[in-house]
Amino acid sequence: MKLIPNHIKNKLSQKPYLNKIINNIGWLFFDKIFRMGVGLFIGAWMARYLGPEQLGLLNYVLAIISFLVVIAGFGLNSIIVKELVNEPKATNIIMGSTFFIQVVTSIFAFLILLLLTFILFTDHTSKIIAIVIGFSLLFKVSDVIRYFFESQTQSKYIVWAENCSFIICSLLKIILILCKASLLAIASIFLLDAFIISGLIVFAYLSRKQQITTWKVDLSYIKKIIKQCWPLILSGLTIMIYMRIDQVMLGQMLDYEAVGLYTAATKISEIWYFIPMIIVSSIAPTLIKEKRINEHNYFNKLKFILNTLTLISIVIAFTVSIFSSYIISILYGTQYQASANVLIIHMWTGIFVSMGLVTSQYLIIQNLQVLSLYRTLFGAIINVIMNFILIPILGILGAALA
Repeated sequence: MKLIPNHIKNKLSQKPYLNKIINNIGWLFFDKIFRMGVGLFIGAWMARYLGPEQLGLLNYVLAIISFLVVIAGFGLNSIIVKELVNEPKATNIIMGSTFFIQVVTSIFAFLILLLLTFILFTDHTSKIIAIVIGFSLLFKVSDVIRYFFESQTQSKYIVWAENCSFIICSLLKIILILCKASLLAIASIFLLDAFIISGLIVFAYLSRKQQITTWKVDLSYIKKIIKQCWPLILSGLTIMIYMRIDQVMLGQMLDYEAVGLYTAATKISEIWYFIPMIIVSSIAPTLIKEKRINEHNYFNKLKFILNTLTLISIVIAFTVSIFSSYIISILYGTQYQASANVLIIHMWTGIFVSMGLVTSQYLIIQNLQVLSLYRTLFGAIINVIMNFILIPILGILGAALA
């Protein structure tokens, strides 16, 4: 906020809710810009060090775990943030009941991972890598505190936690690369990252004189939340299907090298995907409140966000399309040049990602989660079918088109 001109600050001071949103987005953008720069550098360095095949194995494991993260999260994010905003007096019951759900779902997701590990992987090293990274699922229980900070529009605490962990883990990755460490050693950093973030988020919560001991578990409230969440769980799984199933299917239908080449492109495109996620998550509490106060203003704000993100997405996609070959060559080297066309397709997909994020938030606010499920389920089915058709014909480009 210090960088904003005084005349704009004066206008913002008359709209405290807008000031709070911009401040929250500012923290999240700082987080993303900082991590984008360093993350791209280290990620590209690691990709060059590992090569497409080992990078592919690592991301094949991460793709599988991404499905289980949805199960561990149980679709609670938007629902709990909305509950905390609408029912501040019931915070202890909401937090305690949500924590109980998260513990059960995290353990369940980890047990599923153990089963999948012995079904999908044949060699011992791959199994160990999957299990080591999979332990990070158990730290999803700290997300209940993340929801609290989001409902209070205080994302700076999450930013501090994630950036501290990011710095530590980035330095460790550099050390491991310089020491020519094994893939297993590098994979263990993903578990360490989850542990540090979880610990720091809990510390931030307690340092604000909040008490975990005051949380209460209410079975009737748990039933209420589960009833609201089931469409979002299925919706989240279907989102992961059309976001990650391509990597899993490439690994099964082709090889790990194909996954590595494909992932090199997605790592760049997904950086952009996070920006509309940041904006939508920051504005969500205000939209929820505005819906109660003035429905006309609520729809105007919703329309403005949708139009703005769509326009920005088009500009970004067009720019990256022109320079995609140079971007891949500079970051990853000539061994990843086949990723350039995949990057172009994924950047244009970002337009629909932005639109989907805004409309998904609308459906949640309107209590129309089941429509979100139908939409994403239909998209996921099409993606799987097209992957089966296009991957054998076009390889990684077919997966991107699907």
